[in-house]
Order: sequence, then C-alpha cells, then structure tokens
Amino acid sequence: MLRKASLKISILLIFISAPCLNGYCDEGLHSLVIEADSFKKIEEPFRYHEVYRGGELIGYCFNTSDVAPDVEGYSGPMEILVAIDIDYRIINLKILRHAETPEYAADITGPEFLDQFKGKGPQDPLKIGNDVDAITHATISCNAVCDVLREGIARMRTILQKDKKEVVVPKAKGVSTLKGSGMEPREASYYKVMDE
Repeated sequence: MLRKASLKISILLIFISAPCLNGYCDEGLHSLVIEADSFKKIEEPFRYHEVYRGGELIGYCFNTSDVAPDVEGYSGPMEILVAIDIDYRIINLKILRHAETPEYAADITGPEFLDQFKGKGPQDPLKIGNDVDAITHATISCNAVCDVLREGIARMRTILQKDKKEVVVPKAKGVSTLKGSGMEPREASYYKVMDE
C-alpha cells in the first residue's frame, strides 16, 4: 500500500514539474531575464523563446539541448538554459543538467564560473585561457560549457538572421523598373528591388 502511494506521489510530482523540466516555464525563463514581462514560444526549427519587455523584443531564451544537442561534455550532454539579447550576447545562463564527474564539475554550476560568460557573444572566442577562466581539475567540463554556448549562440544567430534577411534581387544593368527586372507584379511583394 505504501509503495502504491509512493508511486502515485512520484507520478504527481513528475506531472506537476513537467512543464518546467527543461527550464521552459515562465518561472524558469523569468529567473534568467527578470526584466522580461512576457515570452513567446517558438517551435521551429528548434524550440526557443522570444523575450519581451513592454511589447518590445529584448532577447531570446534557449536550452542548449534543443539548439545544440550534439555538443557534449566529458561524460555526456550539457543542458544549459541561456538568455541572450538581440545582439546575441549572453544575459544570463543556468546549467540545468550535466553528466560530468561530480567532484570535478561541482563548481561549473556556480556563479563564480558562469558569471564570466555574461556579456559575451558571437564576437568572443569563448575559449579557456583566452576569455574564459577554467576551474582547476574541471578543464574538460569548462571546455564543454564553452563549446555548447559557442555552438548554441552560433546556431541561434544563424536561424534568427536567416528569418530577418530580406531577399534582395539586384536590378539588371540599366533596368530602373520592376517590369524591367523581369519580375511579375505578384513577385513584388516578396522581393525588394534595390538600385545600384
């Protein structure tokens, strides 16, 4: 009887915590970006959230297991919830799960290590000994954090810039009208014809 009740409680706890298992609940996201007042979930090409304050887009939150699932640490995947601003610089981050050796990797989840990533973005190498200080006896784990952040930010940037890009069809030499560019009027709403 006790075993049956314990199983029911375990299932209930899993059900209650399930919406926030990967950090993707309002509380989990808000803990990273406290100035945010809303989040918009995006599912394709992978799951991430747009972050808003006063109706204005201020950044994005993503879980590295969704964005860069193939990047691993010494003993397996690193799952990090990351908030970046619209310039792809890290606002905040939290390691949710890792399979690193506990005695060597305990400090990688603390603020002394993680805070050094704040403000870093695609222009930064995110490399141990360059712009990131490692933790003694946890160099591989520290490198794994750098690798997964670098790859996650690069993939987010690629997808977001691709979504923002406007297709530009250059005009043929001497063509000054849409008609002269060879496009049909129905195509005009999809392309921006630029003057040379």
